[in-house]
Amino acid sequence: MIGDFGSIRKFRQKPNTSKDFTHPGRPLQIFFLPPVLSLSAITAPAVLIHTNYWFQHRKSYYNKQGILMAAMDDKDVCNVLAHLPGADLIEVDSGHDVHFERPEVFLRAVRELAAKAE
Repeated sequence: MIGDFGSIRKFRQKPNTSKDFTHPGRPLQIFFLPPVLSLSAITAPAVLIHTNYWFQHRKSYYNKQGILMAAMDDKDVCNVLAHLPGADLIEVDSGHDVHFERPEVFLRAVRELAAKAE
């Protein structure tokens, strides 16, 4: 695979699914990304825009092989909200590019978040 970052073939791995994840409770560490701070450290207003197109149209977040077909499933949403208790949740029937596919929903969320931050 050649893209903006050159050849990434050596970095490709089998996707993690909940069935084969061997370190639950530990933060995901990716060698080329900085360490992740806990969400609970965020004190500013926050919004979680959860796109759920796959679930809305297939009644599951996973494909037949058990691979997560979205950025997060409903359990992940609950985990995020547990660490961001003041966050708003917006569920959107959209794919990953919600800002492109549903700009009216995205812009409303950003405007409401900006108003809370003032």
